[in-house]
Amino acid sequence: MNKCNSAAPVTQKLDPTKRVNYTAGLVLGVDEFQQEQYYFIERTRRHNRFLHGYGTVSGLRVDTADTGGGGLELRISPGLAVNPKGQDICVADTMCARLDTWLQTYQQALQAIFGAPPFSLGLSVVLCARDCQTDTVPIPGEPCRSQQDSMAASRIADSFELKLCLDMDAPVGSPPMASPPIGSPPLNTGDLPCYRPSQTEEQAVRDFGRLLEQIDIVENASSYLTAASFSDLVRSLLTGIGSPPGSPPISPPGSPPGSLYHLPPDQACDILRAGFLVWVTEVRPQLSGKDIPIACQPPKECCVLLAEIHFPVNASWQIGGAVDIDEMARPYLLDTRLLQELVICAGRTGGTAAVAFAADTFASIFAVASDTMRAWIHHPVILSMPAAAAAIAVSGGVFQPLVAVSQPFAGVNIFDLRVAAAIPTDTPVGVRFNTAQIVNAANPAETLKSELDGGGFLYADRQGDSLFAFGSSLRSVTAHGALSGLANDDHPQYLRTDGSRTLGGNWSAGAHRITNLAAATSPGDAVRFEQAVKVGDTAGGDLAGQYAAPTVAGLQGKPVSPAAPGNGDVLLFNAAGQWAPTVAPFVRAPGGLYTIAAAGFFDVNGAPLQPPYNGLVVERAAAAGAGQYFLQGPWYTVPTAANRIGYVVKGTAQDVGQAVGGAAAPPAQATVQFLSFGPTGIQIVVLGIDGRERNFMIEVSRYGG
Repeated sequence: MNKCNSAAPVTQKLDPTKRVNYTAGLVLGVDEFQQEQYYFIERTRRHNRFLHGYGTVSGLRVDTADTGGGGLELRISPGLAVNPKGQDICVADTMCARLDTWLQTYQQALQAIFGAPPFSLGLSVVLCARDCQTDTVPIPGEPCRSQQDSMAASRIADSFELKLCLDMDAPVGSPPMASPPIGSPPLNTGDLPCYRPSQTEEQAVRDFGRLLEQIDIVENASSYLTAASFSDLVRSLLTGIGSPPGSPPISPPGSPPGSLYHLPPDQACDILRAGFLVWVTEVRPQLSGKDIPIACQPPKECCVLLAEIHFPVNASWQIGGAVDIDEMARPYLLDTRLLQELVICAGRTGGTAAVAFAADTFASIFAVASDTMRAWIHHPVILSMPAAAAAIAVSGGVFQPLVAVSQPFAGVNIFDLRVAAAIPTDTPVGVRFNTAQIVNAANPAETLKSELDGGGFLYADRQGDSLFAFGSSLRSVTAHGALSGLANDDHPQYLRTDGSRTLGGNWSAGAHRITNLAAATSPGDAVRFEQAVKVGDTAGGDLAGQYAAPTVAGLQGKPVSPAAPGNGDVLLFNAAGQWAPTVAPFVRAPGGLYTIAAAGFFDVNGAPLQPPYNGLVVERAAAAGAGQYFLQGPWYTVPTAANRIGYVVKGTAQDVGQAVGGAAAPPAQATVQFLSFGPTGIQIVVLGIDGRERNFMIEVSRYGG
């Protein structure tokens, strides 16, 4: 895709901070003109890279097209980009490359790296700036010079180079690899392809954006960031370099949805300014000036990433399946006019603009186990996601299917994504979500794709039907001092050593002992072993023997006689100072005991006026007004010749009773008469001498039995 040879001016003696001082008598040579030109070129480039950054500005879309017999063709549309040096790179025409041809060209080099196919291959589409010498003209020369030696390029044109590189980081300490421009004559097949650009500053900028996203300016928060702590967070961005772009710089595993950091409204501006100052004065110089002697010199990197592509390679060294194009890692620049519109529209309330800017990142991911990544999805609608709806790529490799998806918290868009094998520690991880397979949990007929296509939500990490998120596997922290944020106390599931946090549920010691307890001194204290009552311990006080089967040896400190009780005996305190079994102090008769069996006070309908004794129940035995009642209860046994049981019924009636219908009855004498023993009770009659019913008190004594 490059039609001329690369050429750059000799810049060993050129200084971007110097311009020519034109004075009378100054002899102008090639060096002076080159220095003058170099000064203004580098001034413009320095403005680009330090004030705007680098990335795609317009166009340069990466796509594929099937050419039929010619195989699959990779296409890059016309467009403009700025590289890390600050150079403008303009691609005027659509550029194409046959992927099968590229595979055949680099067959030997690829086999040395990946072995014999089939295998999955990841490549980066990279755009680089090149200078092209053009417009050759004759120049004065020495005698006997050839025509070629007497010609020189009178112009240097801005050109470009498009190439495919391995989609992986270059090994540390390895020499830089090179591949020719796409469409150029192939190098020797023993030459290795290049690696993708490092994009160190791009990653740090994205991480800074993720950090700012986690900040909330609120009142009455439980804790706040200070200017010093926020500045330390900005400095920590340098430690996160190596993870995929967009991964959060500091995201504690298991953190619940919500802002991780809070700023007080009255200090927010000053705290943010402190952090931005650290970014400008400490962090950014280390990002852009690590490989150059001074910050004003341009960096070595002159290429910019356009896309990452992945596809299977079959045994014939041809594309064996679909080509997956991922442009999410591509850096890009928004024009100032669009940024102005963003500032204006971001403050609106209602409408799709407010929704779009409210959630521009679909998900955050972090590791919760060696084989499990937790995805915290920022979509406001609760979603349902099957295992087939997501895939995970490790270290920029091919996306692999999941083994299972689970939700650790019901009703929250948090999903645990499990893969078949453990992911190595400190490894970049990417997740691809298929919006066509993720559905509304309350309405499974509605897919996330249809919701996004409707324009209600806009996510910056969407590409076609896919959404992307990036994070890292488990960190290999081996020193406790390397852990940060321990004093924040933002993990309520942990117990505090000062005892200020109570348990939220039952706690199993797992068959282990809790030792070194203090002695219990008040109700609710846990007791030590020596304070507890245990099986085999000797009983004391009024108890004798051992637990768990002690015997009663006394009552209120007075001994209980060991004598065996007889039938009907009661326990009485005797003159000997003991509790002893004794015959009950009831009247004895030849036929047995005489005792009160039941008693109570009732109205004319048999309802108790006071609580009855021993379960006495009174029911009418005839129609109202007859005064006939049944006396019933658990105390009653039908008298027979065999059991020789008898009953004495005694009763009194109130002088002022209650006539039928509720009218007051005048004072009159009343009688209680026994009628018969029934199978369930004793039938009696209670009537006044005027023939009216009266409220009555009854007592039933039992004789014998």
